[in-house]
Amino acid sequence: MRPTDHANSGPLRIISAETKGIVLSNGNEQWCEPWTAIDEVTVGRVSFGFKPVVVACVGIDSERVVMVRDTDPNWRKMMDQLHTALGCEHVEGWFNDPGISAKPRLIYLRQGSFEEP
Repeated sequence: MRPTDHANSGPLRIISAETKGIVLSNGNEQWCEPWTAIDEVTVGRVSFGFKPVVVACVGIDSERVVMVRDTDPNWRKMMDQLHTALGCEHVEGWFNDPGISAKPRLIYLRQGSFEEP
């Protein structure tokens, strides 16, 4: 069940990717957002300390964006599930692309959720 008030409850994060959707956590609350709630997924490479990391920004119901780093223990499972459930471009197709350092790459956009640029 989705919490209705997220104020002061902690950082929003993805804690798991399951067949039915992504499991989110906000402080002590946890809920599952179905795959149909995902509007878009954009990936890019950013500097984090002295090491570049790949991040995925997942837009959910035009309400929130959750960022996940490639160092997150759920990264691979989430990328695989995004590909299987939504048809996102597979991680193997873009992960080593040097272009994602200069410009983020949209790997999924739900039809009708936003106007395409």
